[in-house]
Amino acid sequence: MKSLLTENNLRKFIQKSIVESAITNPNREILIGDKRIRVEVAENEMSRNMGMMFRRELEADKGMLFIFEDSAPRRFWMKNTFVPLSIAYISAEGKIINISEMSPLSESGVWSLGPAKYALEMNKGWFLSNGICPGDFVKI
Repeated sequence: MKSLLTENNLRKFIQKSIVESAITNPNREILIGDKRIRVEVAENEMSRNMGMMFRRELEADKGMLFIFEDSAPRRFWMKNTFVPLSIAYISAEGKIINISEMSPLSESGVWSLGPAKYALEMNKGWFLSNGICPGDFVKI
């Protein structure tokens, strides 16, 4: 019985954290070419670590923009992330370095191919279906 209570409390805590994260993460609009995208902004360590964890869906043309203090090689994984995603690593100048596909719940790391100041997660295949490629620029 005790483990069930603990599990239920943990589940409630996680759900509450997700809701609070969505509420406290600022939103902004960014532009890639002529495509406007609404993004949640993860700009501190806590929000970057939480990312898209435990979410079951992501609306069309919406994503999450991760902002780092510096440009460096970046590695993302999909631990506790149920939504299939594509990630674009972006330089400090706004140039897309590389785009990779990520599978739900995978703990394999997906690396940037160069120093990145930003990472943009969107629904899997979003970049391809919108004709967005490495070398394109993002207005953040």
